[in-house]
Amino acid sequence: KKAVERATNTHANALAWRFIGFGDAQFAAQKFADANQRYRKASQSAPQLADAWFRQGFALSAIGRYDLAVGAINRGLKINPNWAKSGFDLKELYCPDELAKDARLDVLAQAAADKPNDANLLFLVGVHLHFDGQAEQAEQFFQRAKELAGDDAEHIRTFMSK
Repeated sequence: KKAVERATNTHANALAWRFIGFGDAQFAAQKFADANQRYRKASQSAPQLADAWFRQGFALSAIGRYDLAVGAINRGLKINPNWAKSGFDLKELYCPDELAKDARLDVLAQAAADKPNDANLLFLVGVHLHFDGQAEQAEQFFQRAKELAGDDAEHIRTFMSK
């Protein structure tokens, strides 16, 4: 039985990575809803594959589904709590369009400015900044999000420097 499970997992992971590849192509073309659908298929194929959940979080964020984005990222963090240190770079998703990446971050930052007491929005801005190589700025958003989230801040603490 173990050998069958392992083979199934290998197949499921390979299928999930194919969906992620399709999703990344859609994301790069700024077809964020389509990218989200591909990432969802990836997470359905291999629910234990954290990358599918993280990418789904970025796609959901790009289409303004912020609470769902946080949920997807949290799901990924349960699988891989060390993701903050993974070296992931947002350029992987937006390549080669730096302007689109910056525009999405601006939209997200404006949403957080409009709701300055929304810990989820502050967390998402922090995540985007973190994976855009702006760790110091990200830390400020994580700190405020942690203050607002109170006891429900474990996901935020995973990103914060000690």
